[in-house]
Amino acid sequence: MRMMCPHCKQNAYTRHSGQLTTDSRETIFQCRNFKCGHVFSKVAEINRTVIAAAIEDRPPCA
Repeated sequence: MRMMCPHCKQNAYTRHSGQLTTDSRETIFQCRNFKCGHVFSKVAEINRTVIAAAIEDRPPCA
C-alpha cells in the first residue's frame, strides 16, 4: 500500500502492520525523506459487506 507523508508529501514506507481486531488493522509508516522523518499511523477497517460470503463463519480456534 502506498502512502504519502501528510507533512512533506513525499513517499512513505511501512514500518509495521498489525491486526487490532477481526475487522481492523493499524499500519505504521515512516517518511522516506531523510530530512522529514515523520512517522504516522493509519487504521483500516471493514465497514460493510458488498457481497455476502458463500460459506458459513468458521468457529474460532480453541
